[in-house]
Amino acid sequence: MGDLVIGNNSIVKINYKSFYKEEDGQFIEYENTYEKEPIEFKMSDINILYPLKEHLKNKSLNDKISLVIDKSMAYGDYNKNAITSIRKEDVPKDLPIMLGGFINGKTKSGKEITVKVLEINEDTYTVDLNHPLSGKDLKFEGEIIEIK
Repeated sequence: MGDLVIGNNSIVKINYKSFYKEEDGQFIEYENTYEKEPIEFKMSDINILYPLKEHLKNKSLNDKISLVIDKSMAYGDYNKNAITSIRKEDVPKDLPIMLGGFINGKTKSGKEITVKVLEINEDTYTVDLNHPLSGKDLKFEGEIIEIK
């Protein structure tokens, strides 16, 4: 029997380091599963970036991962129009809110989102609806440690 390779229906476990690219061209590490738990996901999961899934296809156990993803294929450009205000009364009172922190919530249509708090005003919070990694090229380096 040949080596098991990753396909569209595979469940994959990987260890990786991920980086985002600063304006000066340097890549800054933002996640490292080697320091915690590897991640496991289904290749059909819509929450996994498409270029990463394509990079993993047909790879085998212990293969290395090395991939740079352009911002256009990751979380898109930073949208300055995605900064808005939300009323404090619409946020649960027991939720700790910090300047520069993040609030997890749902849109009116029920979609889960994470927003960054830019300002705390008397009656509102000014928040950034952009994904925290929008406008950034990403880099992944790691290895495949399990395939099901």
